[in-house]
Amino acid sequence: MEMQEYDFTLKFKLQETHTDPNDYVEALEREGCDDALVGVGSKGKIGLNFIRFASSEYQAIYSAIRDVKKAIPNAILTEVMPFSRIGATHHPIIPPFQRGVRGDIL
Repeated sequence: MEMQEYDFTLKFKLQETHTDPNDYVEALEREGCDDALVGVGSKGKIGLNFIRFASSEYQAIYSAIRDVKKAIPNAILTEVMPFSRIGATHHPIIPPFQRGVRGDIL
């Protein structure tokens, strides 16, 4: 299957709000999230806008969630927003990711 580029945003709630956000950025880069623009503007939250190559949108999002969870194990996924829905009136998607499909990643 041909690899395609997928653009999406993931938002997480952070359990450890006292940690320096730069520590998260470095950990994310080490765990393979170097294809994301990281936003840490709100205390206790982090957002990542990914442009990731994968065989499907699901695989791109799933692998990004997995990589974030390796870098920040206690992060709680709060929002998944595919590029096609950014700026639209649609609600963000979370299932099946929130339910931990294909392993308990959340």
